[in-house]
Amino acid sequence: MAVTGTTSLSGVLSGIDSEVFVAQALAVARKPLDNLLARKALTQNKQVTFDNLQNLFTSLKSQADSLRDMVAIRGVTASTSDLDIVALTASVGAIEGSYGIEINQLAAAERRVHAGVADKTAAFGSAAQFVYTYDGTTRTVQTSDTTTLEDLAGLINDDSGNPGVSASILEYDSGDGLAYHLVLGGRNTGVDHTITIEVATTLTGFEAGGNWTVSQSARNAQVRLDGYPAGGWIESESNSVSGVIPNVTLELKHIGTATVTLSRDTSQVASGLSNLVSTYNVIVDNLDSIVGYDDQAKTSGIFQGDSTVTGLISGARDLLVRVASGFVNGTDAYTTPASIGLELDKDGHLALDSAILNEALGADYDAVLSLIAASGSGTVSSSDIQFTSTLDSTTPGSYQIKLVYDGAGDITEAYYRKNDALDDWRAADVDGNSITGTLGSPEQGLNILVITPYTSETKIYDVEVKQGFAGALYDLTAAQLDPVSGTFEVKTSQFDLVISSLDKQIELQQARLTAKEERLRAQYIRMEIALAKLEGFQSAFIAMISSLESMNNSDN
Repeated sequence: MAVTGTTSLSGVLSGIDSEVFVAQALAVARKPLDNLLARKALTQNKQVTFDNLQNLFTSLKSQADSLRDMVAIRGVTASTSDLDIVALTASVGAIEGSYGIEINQLAAAERRVHAGVADKTAAFGSAAQFVYTYDGTTRTVQTSDTTTLEDLAGLINDDSGNPGVSASILEYDSGDGLAYHLVLGGRNTGVDHTITIEVATTLTGFEAGGNWTVSQSARNAQVRLDGYPAGGWIESESNSVSGVIPNVTLELKHIGTATVTLSRDTSQVASGLSNLVSTYNVIVDNLDSIVGYDDQAKTSGIFQGDSTVTGLISGARDLLVRVASGFVNGTDAYTTPASIGLELDKDGHLALDSAILNEALGADYDAVLSLIAASGSGTVSSSDIQFTSTLDSTTPGSYQIKLVYDGAGDITEAYYRKNDALDDWRAADVDGNSITGTLGSPEQGLNILVITPYTSETKIYDVEVKQGFAGALYDLTAAQLDPVSGTFEVKTSQFDLVISSLDKQIELQQARLTAKEERLRAQYIRMEIALAKLEGFQSAFIAMISSLESMNNSDN
């Protein structure tokens, strides 16, 4: 008798509940599967926790990014002595200062008024053309014998190719009975934006010439800044004037004079550092919970013992306690975050002392900004040479430059090395008195200009390439978050591989359990069938015995 599927005859003949035995056997057999499922759940939990941690580091990167541009964090507030004369707005890069503004003329758009007609609803009586030019575009408006003055204004305004002229009707009777006047107004201010009625106009009474009056001429705004230019005016097509004061837009409102002031605003620096502190501390607390040990709950964090996760914050912590790259104690006013009020406590949390920060900002504002956001700037140890420039790829830090002069005072060789006796000298590119670090080296793009040459000598100088701690923190977190080689990407890929491997093992274990269950059920079915056969033999045997006993009784 063939057994197929997982049909059950549990205890039908034997009275044995085979389902209990199957369940017990499978419970023992599924322990490897349960272990795999538990490992997968733990890995998935780790992956979710790690994703959340990655989001926190993305926020830290964003906070550092907002602080690493010295121009962007140099905040100013703009004010004016007379809002009726001029208003102003300052954008990124505006510098503190006070300026005198004199307005001689406001910019205006041209407006032309027609001599007028007696009835705005009366038809002109014949088809004709009204032709005008504005902003270099000529438009022809076609009228019919039923077109009225109101219609003409509508045709001009509704023209899809209208270059920027609005038409309206002014009602005024000077005594000649021509009370309704077509008014054409230009959209743009400035002397170049004039309206011209073309000679091609055939609409009677609307031709170019004496039928039109310029009620307002197109003109530029005229201003002086601190009395400059003395013999003339700075002109602008618009009353919104940019470029007179760098990164400031002046809104001219009335002829007259006023003083505009750009005052230092340190709130952006303070709020940026405060946000950085908050984000950093959230990361520290998060890491403590996932890598530490809870004494009260007697539980370990999900990543306890994982050196990769434990070490994620170590680089940022180091940047916040050490001297910033390229800064020198005794030379620079501020060299560490602690010197402007950013300090780590014994628990690894970051705190901002507002009193220290405000004192530093008041004492040397530019030095504070430099410590936070310096990029591409540097200093040299001697007036013999001059720091010129770097590339974005130049590694910040301390360098030495060695210059070798011949008998004519020309530089024959030049070398750079990091300011470390263990670092080897690397040849630099020499172009006259310009020395540049070669591509592929830490100092690539670092350019120094030699001011004072020497004869038959070798000179060594110190060069500092500065980077504020916010820029360094941004570079660090950007590397950690790199979508190809970053720590987070590598770790996440490892989680994916582990889960993929576990899924394959789980699939195999589930198939093994299914096969085992089918085997067990088949065994119990065969047992029930065998017992059924034995019961049949027993019944036949009993019947045979009974028959024999009956025969014996009848013989007697």
